[in-house]
This record gives sequence, C-alpha cells and structure tokens, in this order.
Amino acid sequence: MAHADLSCIDRGATVREIRFPAMGNTAHLVINAASAGQADILAQRAQDWLFSLEAAWSRFAPTSDIARLNTARGRAVQITPDTEVLIRHLLAAYEATDGLFNPFVLPALITAGYGRSLAGDGQPSCGAEPAHRTPTQRSVLLESVDDPKHGRTTWCRLLDGATLDAGGLGKGLAADIVAERLVLDGALGALVNIGGDIRCVGQSPDPDGWTIDIEALSHPALGGTTVVVQSGAIATSSTFAKRWHSGHHVIDPATNAPLDESRPSALRMSSVIASTAVWAEVFATATLVAGADMAGVIVESRGLAGRFERVDGNVTSTPSFERFTR
Repeated sequence: MAHADLSCIDRGATVREIRFPAMGNTAHLVINAASAGQADILAQRAQDWLFSLEAAWSRFAPTSDIARLNTARGRAVQITPDTEVLIRHLLAAYEATDGLFNPFVLPALITAGYGRSLAGDGQPSCGAEPAHRTPTQRSVLLESVDDPKHGRTTWCRLLDGATLDAGGLGKGLAADIVAERLVLDGALGALVNIGGDIRCVGQSPDPDGWTIDIEALSHPALGGTTVVVQSGAIATSSTFAKRWHSGHHVIDPATNAPLDESRPSALRMSSVIASTAVWAEVFATATLVAGADMAGVIVESRGLAGRFERVDGNVTSTPSFERFTR
C-alpha cells in the first residue's frame, strides 16, 4: 500500500482530494485544477469512470465483461473497448514476465479461499473450474468487427477452459486511464491511487513533485519510505494486503497455491516505479513471485526502479530507486 502525503501542498491552489471505495480497495484521488468548479466536475467524472471500469472488469459482478467471459464456456462475448485494452495488457504482461505475472490463476485463487469479495459486501466470484489444459496467450481470441450499423465491435473467446482475473493489473490500468482522462479533460495535474497502484500526471500542487509514502505495513511503528515522482507511477504488491485464515491472494503460478512465505528468498512486499501504473503493478507482482534473489535483476533489466522487503524484514532496493527517495 502507498498513499500521497499532502502535508506540504499549497492550499492556495485549487485542489480536490477525494477517497471512496472502488475495485475492492480505497481509491484516493488528488486533482489540481484551474478553478473550484472545474475541480468538482472532474472529481465526479473520475468517480464515474472508475465505477464504469469496475463494472466491466470485476469478477464479483455477474454482468461484467470478465464474469461473462469466464462463464461463457468458450462462446464469443462482446466486450467494451476498455476491456479489450485490459485483456491485451493481461496477455502482454504474461509474455513480458515469462509467466511470473499470470492472468489465468483464478481457479487457484478461489481454491485458496478468495471466492468472495473482501470489500465488505461478500459478493461471490464468478465460477472458475480448472482449465482443461494449461492456458496461454493462445487461449484468448480477440476479434474486431466493423459493422455499418453499430460501428466497430470487439468479441473475445476463452479456449481450453481458461478464465481471466483482472487482479492488480486492473487497478493499475484503471489508475492510468482515469489520470490520463483527467488531464485530457482539463486538469492541471492528477494523482490516482487505487489500493497502492498510483499514477501521477501533470502539475503537482507541491512544487517538488508528487510525494508518496510507501507504508511499511508489517512494521507501522518504523514508518515507511517516501518517494517523489514528477510524472510516472509506483505500485506496491504484498502478501499481507489481502489475507484470510488459510493464506493470501498472491498465487505462485508454478504451484497454483499462495506464495510460500517460508522460502529463503521470499518477499512480502515489492514496490516498483515505472512510467505507468499498469506496468509498475505487473513488475511489482512479478518480482514478488520471483523472490528476493531475482527481483532486482528483473526490475533493472527493464530500466525500472524497485524496493523489496523480505519476510524477515530486511529491505533492499535498486540503485535507481534511491534517486526517487526523499
């Protein structure tokens, strides 16, 4: 988890800061605008955009694109343009991380105990039986059709019994989409934080940049690490953000079970700085799965910056990460 530190914001600027439940987490938005009226309008639009994305992507909403796909038994399902973008990112993330980020682990998540929403409403997940064979990118078919009457439509089919889970990538992508739309609609700058996936764009109310505190959740008394981002993103993935009596929500694709926290190289938290929240989230999750021995190598090979906390509390970071710390 991470949050924006607004203690040094110049309150003379027209800034709106809002928090509300979204995507099974708390959304925290900071909007810097030219006028109070514009800030209020943009704040409402941002909430509407985020709720629309959640309605399309949540596996706990039976009418969402993702839930309909997962229960279609291989039949083609029409999806929204935003869902097409989501699915293409899920497949790209799977390929870019050699499967460390795996969008096909929903059956394992449900078996591990994450069959209902942890947001407080207890909504059940869409069904997800184990796949007939190991799913890959080839298990997902996307097709766009140009219709003279209805315009361009996109359809998706899941083969081999595959199912998809937007998971953390959905949070990061939503943060990117909402932040970018805010600036396109006239915001001077915006910070969008969805459960620790943070995208910063444009002018911060703080002249030093967007100041973000990475909370040391396992040791609250010790405090966290503060980073300053001018424009870009940071995402944090951890094994203690969503837990229940028998485990946590981070699945190891190699075992189809929650990550083994007794491994010598086990991490409990990984934070990655990237240009977009979606890719920061992808590599935060991938490094958490890979473990401490490979985390730095993976991040640096992509030109990113990372901070990693082992299960025993020891913290390491890449040299590039230090450039962002205050």
